[in-house]
Amino acid sequence: LAIIAPWCLLYAFRPFSLCSTIRLPKFGRIESVLLFSILLLSIFVGFEALVRPLVSWDGIATWLIKSKAFFIEGGVKPQTLIYLNDGYPLLMGLAGAFVYSTLGVVNDRLVLILFYGFYLAAGGVVYSQLRKLLNFRYSLFLTFLFLSTQNIIRHGGRYEAGYVDLAFGFYLLSAVVIFTRVLNEKKLNMFVLFMLFLGIIPLVKEEGVAFSIIMSFVVLYFVMKKSLPARFLYVLFLWI
Repeated sequence: LAIIAPWCLLYAFRPFSLCSTIRLPKFGRIESVLLFSILLLSIFVGFEALVRPLVSWDGIATWLIKSKAFFIEGGVKPQTLIYLNDGYPLLMGLAGAFVYSTLGVVNDRLVLILFYGFYLAAGGVVYSQLRKLLNFRYSLFLTFLFLSTQNIIRHGGRYEAGYVDLAFGFYLLSAVVIFTRVLNEKKLNMFVLFMLFLGIIPLVKEEGVAFSIIMSFVVLYFVMKKSLPARFLYVLFLWI
């Protein structure tokens, strides 16, 4: 789910159907500079993720040690869980194990590309939402400000790469954005996608349980106000 969820979100926010003509926005000098700046910044963060070794303590001792154990053991085995016994969710550990399995070897540098992926995905979500509210220039500008935030850069590819806070924030942000679409469009398929993200969030970090519970009560509130259809209640707790 950690791998496919960003692609599900990309499909949900597709700006055009598969049969329509792609209409690119008009590029002026300022838009070109902003787009080039975003591209240059993304390349820099990706380069840092690939060349810098894993240095974050939580990444070494908590999250990626699970990935290495699952990869070496060839799966999730009871004795492995007993040995780890840290109480943290397993989703990011499994995602890291998937990267190791794809590579065929434990590589603490290339695995950081997973966290860089969340950096790009978060930027895509921010831009797609801003584009609905602002013109092309201001959307690029605010997206650049978001991606150039030092804490985001550090978690996306520099010293804090290996922590799951950026992945956790990505799913929180995506869930809120999808919920705004649910309120506006009142479509069941969007609500099911929202439930999918509410289910993923607690699997990234245990703090996400509180968020998912609160959002469930928020949905109940809007249903009681008749702002959302009552049929949504049938799948409200699908995330559990």
